[in-house]
Amino acid sequence: MINVGTRVFGLGLIALGLVCLAWGDFDFGQPVPKNFPARAVLAYAAAVFMLVAGAAVEWRRTVRWGAAALAVYFALIVALLMNGPVVIANYSEYGSYSGVAAQIAVAAGALIIYAGSVSDPAMREGLASAADAESAHRLITEWSPYAPAQRSAAV
Repeated sequence: MINVGTRVFGLGLIALGLVCLAWGDFDFGQPVPKNFPARAVLAYAAAVFMLVAGAAVEWRRTVRWGAAALAVYFALIVALLMNGPVVIANYSEYGSYSGVAAQIAVAAGALIIYAGSVSDPAMREGLASAADAESAHRLITEWSPYAPAQRSAAV
């Protein structure tokens, strides 16, 4: 059974795809330069992809494929390839990180839906812990050179 959150997620991506199709442009979090070759064609392709993948999330038989495709698209293509150069060029500005965070949130939602659709319990738990806030906090505090010497007990 597909829960309400999955339905809302899928319908939101369908709506986003329809808006992008109507405007013939990328969504706000996909910074593609205006002079990029074949920009309009890529914008329509991205819109159709979001529309189809969002619809795939709505059906029980295709929820896994739709969620996996959306997780890969938003994490690798949008967050890394599209937003990565923006963050590097504007590393001291909040807006560049905000755009990446919004795209990573969509990728994390797709990953959670994918994890919920997997039938193997061990794989489901491993995937769910990858999108867990405590695991992300631990990863960031262990990796970051600016991490405090002692961890907060709040997490």
